[in-house]
Amino acid sequence: MNRRWLLCTQYPLNTSQKNTLKLVLKIAFKKNIETSEYSISDYNDQLADQITLLAGQINAANYRFLKLIAEFDRREAWEGPGIRSCAYWLNWKCGISVGVARENART
Repeated sequence: MNRRWLLCTQYPLNTSQKNTLKLVLKIAFKKNIETSEYSISDYNDQLADQITLLAGQINAANYRFLKLIAEFDRREAWEGPGIRSCAYWLNWKCGISVGVARENART
């Protein structure tokens, strides 16, 4: 995390920092903070909710990805001229490093 952001969230903000933070939040949430009934802490809560929602979606997608790889490997659908394993196929087709691909295929 950016050190400047940490300083802005942990210590009282000066006017310049408040204006910068308001602008960032306005852009991020496409709302005018000045006329909104929400406080900055409400926006922090919304941001935290979005982060945790996205993390859940990423985990669900990763689970599906691993299940697809397992079935692909079980069927040996990766076989072809010059392809030594599912890990090499993942490296070639998905751009995943061979080490990480081996770990994914093994899971």
